[in-house]
Amino acid sequence: MWAKPEHLDRALDLAARGYRIELIEEDLTNGADAYRWIASYPDLNGCHGCGDTREEAVRDLVWASIEVIGVLLEYGESVPDPTPGPAVVSMSGHYA
Repeated sequence: MWAKPEHLDRALDLAARGYRIELIEEDLTNGADAYRWIASYPDLNGCHGCGDTREEAVRDLVWASIEVIGVLLEYGESVPDPTPGPAVVSMSGHYA
């Protein structure tokens, strides 16, 4: 679902509030040297981005957050405040 244009400016403002990013490096090849990155905003339920690099994953996450916030605004839902803490938390995971 895409956010309606009338919510875009407010969604952009809210998305820029400094949500904490969790980055996960996945090994998708069961031991080979191919990784993919998953980024998420824990404060925005279900808001994730992915990419072949951390930068791509974060860029995808930022666009996703604008859409998630826009849809919350459209349906009259509250937009969670960012939780204080480090800006980026990195983790690694191995998924077979």
